[in-house]
Amino acid sequence: MVPAPFRAGLFTAAILLSAGCEASRPPLSRAQAISSADSLLLREHEVWGNAIEVQPASTVAVDGQWWQVRYPDAPNGKIRLILVDEDTRWARFAPPEYVARVTALHAPRTAAPVRADPGPWILLVQGAASYSAEKRTQAEIDVNTLNTLAQRTGLLPLFSVRAGNDATATIIWGWQGEHGTVRDEKVREWLAARTQYQASRWVDLTE
Repeated sequence: MVPAPFRAGLFTAAILLSAGCEASRPPLSRAQAISSADSLLLREHEVWGNAIEVQPASTVAVDGQWWQVRYPDAPNGKIRLILVDEDTRWARFAPPEYVARVTALHAPRTAAPVRADPGPWILLVQGAASYSAEKRTQAEIDVNTLNTLAQRTGLLPLFSVRAGNDATATIIWGWQGEHGTVRDEKVREWLAARTQYQASRWVDLTE
């Protein structure tokens, strides 16, 4: 029979060993995050297809450090996301209050003017809303703020003011002097996630 003091020592050693193993657990990898998310879908009998985007762990609108695994959008346009806990590897569906993180659209690191791929689209930042003629200066200030934020967070700084025939002003994204750019929904997601502008609308300049 093992003496009680010795048994206590063994128990303490086992706890310390377990804690040491937990502390040395390697960080979650992209493949493991996808695997955890896919396992959740399998258990819930959901068919979302293959993961299309994975973002590393970050503090989000829920406690802890979570990976974000994105799948193709639902037929109704709803974003499909699963969050995977960095420490426990536990996966969960993103809660309704969760604000999706978006992939940065990086500007080229050169002194040349910023250019995006040419295309026929511009984005009206406030949907159909515009600034009155008296508030044109405020529109310019807001555009400068947006471009500064864009540079800091990876979006191409292509915000500008578009004047209407009645002297009103509208904030747009994507106009490059002689043409627009290609349509990319990540720009709208960036606006909704990082700014006060929740309404935005794409306009095809060829129509």
